[in-house]
Amino acid sequence: MIRSWRSFLFVGALMVCLRSTVHAFTHPTTIEVIPVPRSIALPNGPGEGYQSALRIGDVLYLSPLRGTLLTTDVLVSGGSAAEAAQALANVQTIVQHAGCGLEDIIFIETHITNLTFLPQTQLALGTLFANAGAPRRYAGRVEVLPRLAGGALVEFAVQAKGCRWTTANGINRRERLVHEVISIPTSVAVVAANQPQLAVRINERLKLRSLRGLDLLTSVLVPGGIVAESAKVIANVQAILNQSGCGLSDVILYNVRVTNSSFLPIVLSAIRSAFTAERAAVKGVADYRTVSVLANGASVELVFEAANCDFDSSNRGSTRISFLIVWFSMPFLNSRSFTAFQRCGSRAVHSEKFPLLEYLWSSSSSCLLTSEVYSS
Repeated sequence: MIRSWRSFLFVGALMVCLRSTVHAFTHPTTIEVIPVPRSIALPNGPGEGYQSALRIGDVLYLSPLRGTLLTTDVLVSGGSAAEAAQALANVQTIVQHAGCGLEDIIFIETHITNLTFLPQTQLALGTLFANAGAPRRYAGRVEVLPRLAGGALVEFAVQAKGCRWTTANGINRRERLVHEVISIPTSVAVVAANQPQLAVRINERLKLRSLRGLDLLTSVLVPGGIVAESAKVIANVQAILNQSGCGLSDVILYNVRVTNSSFLPIVLSAIRSAFTAERAAVKGVADYRTVSVLANGASVELVFEAANCDFDSSNRGSTRISFLIVWFSMPFLNSRSFTAFQRCGSRAVHSEKFPLLEYLWSSSSSCLLTSEVYSS
């Protein structure tokens, strides 16, 4: 009787996990060019050039858009403010054509040729979202480049998620995705008007905006040069990660920008020290680059992404509950051993006794910390 009851719980656990498996079958990762007719925009670049928009899985990537008229590729007059407004109008046009809205944007990278253009671009961004009545749920960064294509002063590279894609039978559907701004208490950090959010969650991934060695409450650069800035920017990253339910061990990508190549060893040493202090392995993909100038007169800037954080998600909770039920059922199913390991981005499960369970868990879109259960 007891064994039958335990077996029933085991089957129930499999049914809960099956939800993620069905999602994996019905929502396969695809790469799709979003066709943009010439009536909306000319092809980018020389000749046919590169694509205006590309969907990979459930993420929409836009090629950098400048302040040109989309149907003529002629740069508008009026300087950086006019170009920023036109470039963002272009972003809105392409995003909407792809079935998204401004509320679906998750990351905006701003490219400018002079740091003095930054206030105009930030004002243009604030105006765009305010006029559309769309929430600002994106992180972002700014990069000053020596030149842009076509003599432009401003351009925007955008990513969006959670859009309405058209299936093969012509039916629009919206992915069931978590896309939310991480609430950071004002006692920890203050976000100025028209600024990107400090942290945005998309499913099990966390995107942080670019961070520098500033006081998070006053936006004042710390004194002391590159050593002090390196320590402060790492502390800022850790503060935002901790508020988001993450740690340095969850970091999967980090970009480092310095204004002098000699600063790079100092910054990397500070990063390694922080990881060591937190007993976290450095496992993220890194990108190092020297730039001419950074906002606020900073010498270093970091952009981090994390995954497998301790988000308060019902999906994660159901997976954990399922795992506990399976663990509870194992002794009554005469399993010799069961080892499960799963983490975001690298999922694997091994089960000699239950290959179906192995498949279900490896297909799950949820995240589970390392767990080991043994029974004789």
